Amino acid sequence: MKKLTGTPKQVSWAEDIRARYHETAKTLRTAVETYRDLTQVEVIDHDPIFGDETRKEYARTLTPAQEGAIATATRWAPGYDRDRPGKAGSWVIDRERALIAAGADHTNRRAVGDRIEATVTNLEAALNTETDAKYWIDRR
Repeated sequence: MKKLTGTPKQVSWAEDIRARYHETAKTLRTAVETYRDLTQVEVIDHDPIFGDETRKEYARTLTPAQEGAIATATRWAPGYDRDRPGKAGSWVIDRERALIAAGADHTNRRAVGDRIEATVTNLEAALNTETDAKYWIDRR
């Protein structure tokens, strides 16, 4: 990573923040892998009154660390607008609509995976280019 600019105190603080975001990016990559895995397993719910019910669920789900990384990196998510926080959700909906139109399966899971992948790409770009300590301090 490039050297940061600012006062010595700002640089020290920002280096710590940036290092944590570097770890966040690694965790986001594992979240992308989780969402790209479309394997499903059958789960049987036993109910003494209504009988057994079989349903499918994804074999892999997010870990708490992955969920935390997604929440932490929100500023780099596509569609993020701090003045209009609901807009990010519409990005996923728009992506899902495009996947449906293309005839894809597992459209919501793929759309969320695409959003996470775009988020980590944006975060990694910032990690590689942003050298102003204030940039990282403002995004802590």
